[in-house]
Amino acid sequence: MIISPLLLFTFCILLSAAAIYMAIQWANIYRIADNPGEHKQHSKSTPFVGGVGVFVSLCAALVVLIIFYPEQMQKWLVLGSCSVILFSVGFVDDIVRLSYKPRLIIQ
Repeated sequence: MIISPLLLFTFCILLSAAAIYMAIQWANIYRIADNPGEHKQHSKSTPFVGGVGVFVSLCAALVVLIIFYPEQMQKWLVLGSCSVILFSVGFVDDIVRLSYKPRLIIQ
């Protein structure tokens, strides 16, 4: 069975939007936000959540792809592993503010 790329894309957009909405609520509760100042262009605190939505929808897409295209398992696992690394670095950077050097080396 083949899954339609348009159907998968639409599913991922909707899932990403829902994940971002939920992550905004969570970020507001735990005060995980980018505050204005220095070289920032926003005037109020902005939650760090865009990466969460993209990561959640990518993970869901990978599950679907593994189910429908198991013969490409190695490619899906490599993509998933690299995505976990990039998401983790971005998440840690949002919380702790990493220097550009470790981010550049890891990414």
